[in-house]
Amino acid sequence: MANLIGIISIAVILMFAIPASSARHHRKKDKDGDLRDLCSKTHDPELCWKLLKPERSRFHTDTTGVVEVAIELAKGKADEIQDKISRLGEESNNEKMKEKYWSCSKNYGDVIRDLNEAKRMLRKREYSALPVLVDDVIDELKSCHNNFDNGAFDPAHIQNRNMEFRVYADLLKVAVDCLLKEGRD
Repeated sequence: MANLIGIISIAVILMFAIPASSARHHRKKDKDGDLRDLCSKTHDPELCWKLLKPERSRFHTDTTGVVEVAIELAKGKADEIQDKISRLGEESNNEKMKEKYWSCSKNYGDVIRDLNEAKRMLRKREYSALPVLVDDVIDELKSCHNNFDNGAFDPAHIQNRNMEFRVYADLLKVAVDCLLKEGRD
Protein backbone atom coordinates (compact mmCIF):
# COMPACT_ATOMS: atom_id res chain seq x y z
CA MET A 1 0.00 0.00 0.00
CA ALA A 2 2.81 2.42 0.92
CA ASN A 3 4.55 1.57 -2.37
CA LEU A 4 1.38 2.31 -4.31
CA ILE A 5 0.99 5.72 -2.63
CA GLY A 6 4.67 6.48 -3.34
CA ILE A 7 4.31 5.52 -7.00
CA ILE A 8 1.15 7.60 -7.37
CA SER A 9 2.86 10.58 -5.66
CA ILE A 10 5.83 10.37 -8.05
CA ALA A 11 3.49 10.09 -11.03
CA VAL A 12 1.53 13.17 -9.94
CA ILE A 13 4.76 15.16 -9.39
CA LEU A 14 6.07 14.16 -12.83
CA MET A 15 2.73 14.95 -14.42
CA PHE A 16 3.04 18.58 -13.26
CA ALA A 17 6.83 18.97 -13.46
CA ILE A 18 7.34 17.88 -17.06
CA PRO A 19 4.82 20.28 -18.64
CA ALA A 20 6.11 23.15 -16.45
CA SER A 21 9.69 22.42 -17.52
CA SER A 22 8.60 22.21 -21.14
CA ALA A 23 6.71 25.52 -20.85
CA ARG A 24 9.80 27.21 -19.32
CA HIS A 25 11.94 25.89 -22.16
CA HIS A 26 9.40 27.13 -24.72
CA ARG A 27 9.26 30.60 -23.08
CA LYS A 28 13.09 30.73 -23.04
CA LYS A 29 13.19 29.89 -26.76
CA ASP A 30 10.56 32.57 -27.45
CA LYS A 31 12.53 35.18 -25.46
CA ASP A 32 15.76 34.18 -27.23
CA GLY A 33 13.95 34.67 -30.54
CA ASP A 34 12.68 38.08 -29.41
CA LEU A 35 16.20 39.15 -28.38
CA ARG A 36 17.70 37.84 -31.61
CA ASP A 37 15.04 39.82 -33.48
CA LEU A 38 16.00 42.99 -31.56
CA CYS A 39 19.69 42.31 -32.27
CA SER A 40 18.98 41.78 -35.96
CA LYS A 41 17.95 45.44 -36.16
CA THR A 42 21.27 46.73 -34.78
CA HIS A 43 24.42 47.58 -36.74
CA ASP A 44 26.17 44.41 -35.51
CA PRO A 45 23.61 41.65 -34.83
CA GLU A 46 26.20 38.99 -34.00
CA LEU A 47 28.04 41.12 -31.46
CA CYS A 48 24.69 42.20 -30.02
CA TRP A 49 23.65 38.57 -29.47
CA LYS A 50 27.08 37.73 -28.04
CA LEU A 51 26.75 40.57 -25.51
CA LEU A 52 23.10 39.88 -24.65
CA LYS A 53 23.18 36.09 -24.44
CA PRO A 54 24.65 36.03 -20.91
CA GLU A 55 22.13 38.70 -19.86
CA ARG A 56 19.04 37.14 -21.43
CA SER A 57 17.50 36.12 -18.10
CA ARG A 58 17.12 39.84 -17.33
CA PHE A 59 14.89 40.29 -20.40
CA HIS A 60 11.97 38.11 -19.29
CA THR A 61 9.63 41.06 -19.12
CA ASP A 62 7.38 43.29 -21.21
CA THR A 63 8.61 45.86 -23.74
CA THR A 64 8.94 48.60 -21.12
CA GLY A 65 11.07 46.22 -19.05
CA VAL A 66 13.21 45.44 -22.09
CA VAL A 67 13.88 49.16 -22.54
CA GLU A 68 14.77 49.47 -18.86
CA VAL A 69 17.20 46.53 -19.06
CA ALA A 70 18.72 47.99 -22.23
CA ILE A 71 19.23 51.31 -20.40
CA GLU A 72 20.83 49.53 -17.43
CA LEU A 73 23.17 47.53 -19.67
CA ALA A 74 24.15 50.61 -21.67
CA LYS A 75 24.73 52.61 -18.49
CA GLY A 76 26.85 49.85 -16.98
CA LYS A 77 29.01 49.72 -20.12
CA ALA A 78 29.22 53.54 -20.30
CA ASP A 79 30.32 53.70 -16.64
CA GLU A 80 32.99 51.10 -17.32
CA ILE A 81 34.29 52.89 -20.41
CA GLN A 82 34.24 56.31 -18.79
CA ASP A 83 36.21 55.00 -15.79
CA LYS A 84 38.81 53.50 -18.11
CA ILE A 85 39.10 56.61 -20.27
CA SER A 86 39.35 58.87 -17.21
CA ARG A 87 42.20 56.75 -15.82
CA LEU A 88 43.95 56.90 -19.19
CA GLY A 89 43.62 60.70 -19.17
CA GLU A 90 45.12 60.90 -15.70
CA GLU A 91 47.99 58.54 -16.52
CA SER A 92 48.93 59.86 -19.96
CA ASN A 93 52.06 61.96 -20.38
CA ASN A 94 51.13 62.87 -23.95
CA GLU A 95 49.14 66.14 -23.85
CA LYS A 96 47.41 65.43 -27.17
CA MET A 97 46.25 61.98 -25.96
CA LYS A 98 45.30 63.40 -22.57
CA GLU A 99 43.06 65.94 -24.34
CA LYS A 100 41.41 63.21 -26.43
CA TYR A 101 40.81 61.04 -23.36
CA TRP A 102 39.31 63.90 -21.37
CA SER A 103 37.07 64.83 -24.29
CA CYS A 104 35.82 61.23 -24.61
CA SER A 105 35.40 60.99 -20.85
CA LYS A 106 33.17 64.06 -20.99
CA ASN A 107 31.21 62.48 -23.87
CA TYR A 108 30.62 59.35 -21.81
CA GLY A 109 29.65 61.48 -18.82
CA ASP A 110 26.99 63.08 -21.00
CA VAL A 111 25.93 59.60 -22.19
CA ILE A 112 25.47 58.51 -18.58
CA ARG A 113 23.45 61.65 -17.82
CA ASP A 114 21.21 60.95 -20.84
CA LEU A 115 20.75 57.31 -19.84
CA ASN A 116 19.80 58.31 -16.28
CA GLU A 117 17.30 60.78 -17.70
CA ALA A 118 15.92 58.11 -20.06
CA LYS A 119 15.38 55.78 -17.13
CA ARG A 120 13.58 58.56 -15.26
CA MET A 121 11.37 59.32 -18.30
CA LEU A 122 10.61 55.63 -18.75
CA ARG A 123 9.47 55.33 -15.14
CA LYS A 124 7.29 58.42 -15.56
CA ARG A 125 5.91 56.85 -18.77
CA GLU A 126 7.01 59.88 -20.76
CA TYR A 127 8.01 57.74 -23.70
CA SER A 128 8.08 60.57 -26.25
CA ALA A 129 11.27 61.94 -24.63
CA LEU A 130 13.15 58.67 -25.10
CA PRO A 131 14.09 58.96 -28.82
CA VAL A 132 15.67 62.39 -28.25
CA LEU A 133 17.73 61.06 -25.33
CA VAL A 134 18.83 57.99 -27.30
CA ASP A 135 19.83 60.19 -30.24
CA ASP A 136 21.85 62.34 -27.81
CA VAL A 137 23.60 59.20 -26.56
CA ILE A 138 24.53 58.25 -30.13
CA ASP A 139 25.71 61.80 -30.90
CA GLU A 140 27.99 61.79 -27.83
CA LEU A 141 29.37 58.43 -28.90
CA LYS A 142 30.07 59.80 -32.38
CA SER A 143 31.90 62.77 -30.84
CA CYS A 144 34.19 60.43 -28.92
CA HIS A 145 34.64 58.31 -32.02
CA ASN A 146 35.72 61.36 -34.02
CA ASN A 147 38.65 61.92 -31.62
CA PHE A 148 40.16 58.64 -32.80
CA ASP A 149 38.91 58.59 -36.38
CA ASN A 150 40.93 58.33 -39.60
CA GLY A 151 43.69 56.15 -38.22
CA ALA A 152 44.45 58.39 -35.23
CA PHE A 153 46.79 56.92 -32.66
CA ASP A 154 44.61 54.81 -30.33
CA PRO A 155 46.84 52.83 -27.94
CA ALA A 156 43.96 52.09 -25.55
CA HIS A 157 41.69 50.85 -28.34
CA ILE A 158 38.99 53.38 -27.54
CA GLN A 159 37.45 52.72 -30.97
CA ASN A 160 36.85 49.09 -29.97
CA ARG A 161 35.16 50.22 -26.76
CA ASN A 162 33.07 52.70 -28.75
CA MET A 163 32.02 49.96 -31.19
CA GLU A 164 30.95 47.73 -28.30
CA PHE A 165 29.03 50.55 -26.66
CA ARG A 166 27.40 51.32 -30.01
CA VAL A 167 25.76 47.89 -29.86
CA TYR A 168 24.15 48.79 -26.52
CA ALA A 169 23.04 52.17 -27.91
CA ASP A 170 21.60 50.47 -31.01
CA LEU A 171 19.78 47.93 -28.86
CA LEU A 172 18.31 50.74 -26.79
CA LYS A 173 17.21 52.59 -29.92
CA VAL A 174 15.52 49.46 -31.32
CA ALA A 175 13.82 48.71 -27.98
CA VAL A 176 12.53 52.30 -27.70
CA ASP A 177 11.25 52.13 -31.28
CA CYS A 178 9.39 48.90 -30.41
CA LEU A 179 7.93 50.52 -27.28
CA LEU A 180 6.70 53.53 -29.23
CA LYS A 181 5.30 51.34 -32.01
CA GLU A 182 3.56 49.19 -29.42
CA GLY A 183 1.97 52.34 -27.99
CA ARG A 184 0.65 53.35 -31.41
CA ASP A 185 -0.86 49.92 -32.14
